[in-house]
Amino acid sequence: MNVTRFKPNLPALVFGVWAVLLLLAAVLLYRWINRAHEADRKQHRELLVTALRSCATEFNSAVQEVLTAFRPAPRLQNDLKLEHQAVDLYQPWRDTARHSALIGSLSIGSLDAQGKPFFRRAVTNATGAIINKDTPFASAEWPAALAAFQQRLPAPADNKRPPLASPSGYALLLTDERPVLALPLLAIHVGQPEPGNRPSASFGFGPPWARGGFGPPNGARPGPPPDQMRQGPPPDQMRQGPPPWVLNGQAPPWSLGAQARRQRMAPGQAPRLQLAGWCFVEFDAEYLLQRLLPELLQHHFSGAELSQYRIEVTRGDSSQVLFRSETSLTAPLTADATETLLSSSHRLGTELESANASREWRLVAQHRAGSLEAVLHSERRQNLLIGFGLLSLLFGSVALLVVTTQRARNLAQRQLEFVAGVSHELRTPLSVIQSAGFNLASGRVADAARVKQYGATIQHEGQRLSEMVEQMLTFAGIQAGRKHYHFQPVHLPALIESALAEYEPAFIEQGWQIEQDIAADLPAINGDAQALESAIKNLLHNALKYAALGQWLRLSAQPHDDEIQLTVADHGPGIATEDLRNLFEPFYRGQGMAASSIAGAGLGLSIMQEHIKAHGGRISVETAPDQGAAFTIHLPVLNGNHHA
Repeated sequence: MNVTRFKPNLPALVFGVWAVLLLLAAVLLYRWINRAHEADRKQHRELLVTALRSCATEFNSAVQEVLTAFRPAPRLQNDLKLEHQAVDLYQPWRDTARHSALIGSLSIGSLDAQGKPFFRRAVTNATGAIINKDTPFASAEWPAALAAFQQRLPAPADNKRPPLASPSGYALLLTDERPVLALPLLAIHVGQPEPGNRPSASFGFGPPWARGGFGPPNGARPGPPPDQMRQGPPPDQMRQGPPPWVLNGQAPPWSLGAQARRQRMAPGQAPRLQLAGWCFVEFDAEYLLQRLLPELLQHHFSGAELSQYRIEVTRGDSSQVLFRSETSLTAPLTADATETLLSSSHRLGTELESANASREWRLVAQHRAGSLEAVLHSERRQNLLIGFGLLSLLFGSVALLVVTTQRARNLAQRQLEFVAGVSHELRTPLSVIQSAGFNLASGRVADAARVKQYGATIQHEGQRLSEMVEQMLTFAGIQAGRKHYHFQPVHLPALIESALAEYEPAFIEQGWQIEQDIAADLPAINGDAQALESAIKNLLHNALKYAALGQWLRLSAQPHDDEIQLTVADHGPGIATEDLRNLFEPFYRGQGMAASSIAGAGLGLSIMQEHIKAHGGRISVETAPDQGAAFTIHLPVLNGNHHA
């Protein structure tokens, strides 16, 4: 029983293991890049949101400084003018504020003695300072955006109604022109308290005992009836000396008692707060958006990464743009992140809630590349391309190494076969020459005819040896790069005739049918005549050696476009499909030829292909099993001699 020993293909096994490892590395690399991309996206977004939030916080802090300076508004006295009170609030701000130009205008709105509403605006110079402190305000029309505050001014008959706003109340409105801060101006009103009611304690300053007592309505008190209560000392004996909040013999100015005494309250009268008007602090929108905001953006977006963002301010969710960091922009930005820069707010009670409709300024950031996601996606794609490119390079290097190793092994195997074939080829003519020489030298052949025959045999075998040695030297020169060609204008018909003349006797002797189709007007080519003739001879020699059964040969040379096509066809057994791929490899012989007794080293077609490549041409093969083969040499014509 024949046992076939299994011989593993080590290069293929190594390549398979390497391919699996690379596939695993590709999966891990893909997952790692995705995780890194997600972490990078989160980090970039947090950095952007933090910068926007910090910028908005500082922007609101600047606005808050105005609110802090004007709130709470001191309560007015009947003998004081609203204008002077507003100037007293405004002037310290102008002198000490960090952003003194933040306020663009100052206005007041109230009712005159006849109960008619009026609106006055401060007259300031270019720097915002009051021009005339005696008459600081000038009359103006009540703005439509502030009409709700005019409607809520109390009529003189409503002086007993509680005020609509507390002293610490305010309203921040974002009108179409500019932000406006509305502050209530409250006055001390002295009058008879309504039966069963006590003065309100919601709108004063200081401790509870300075704002009136606490207790249930209608004078009801918990505990025993008054006649059962323990009688205390007379009022003039309850406390010795002034109350603890009286300093240097005078009550603090914020106490209702002190203000009531300044208004010379009659017995039985009670002080109470009454809305006297409004103080409107109008912000300078140009300063906010063209001075303050750019400074904040310069501070918070000055880093190398954050400087790649475009910033704009929009009014709410609308497309109205109030500010752009780049004036060349025209289309609204697609937000990578947004933050509320300034929003309307109020602390005036529910009655004024409708007067301060919800509005806001939004800070919008967009990356210069179109969006932050697009930049990160591009970086992710670039990382994937680089990573997989390196893996592909490794895969290709290993594949090339395996292929090169396999080719080297095949070449070494063919070289061994070549050595064996050459040894056999050399042994045969040498044996013939040695035998013929021995017979001639020993005198065994005396007949002149036989001596002549022996001489022809020695000459033929010697020629075979010369051709074989020449073939090996030519191949060695080509492989070493020492083969030199002598190019000159060459006419193919003469080369074809010369090559055929050498092999024609052998074809005629074996009864071959030879057909020729050589065009008479073939243009010249630029080539080495010896190399081209050697290529033609190689095709004729192969036909004579491998296609002897068909005994038919056809030579054709025809112009085609800018080349000449030289074809040598036979009716031999043809070439197997599996042999076509390696047909022009050195030392390669077809599977059928290697098993036959036909001699050969497998160098002829390889040398022929190198000759044709050196001429800028190529070789094509058409074949079919048992129908012969046709080799076509394509050679470019000499410049200036293109065939029409």
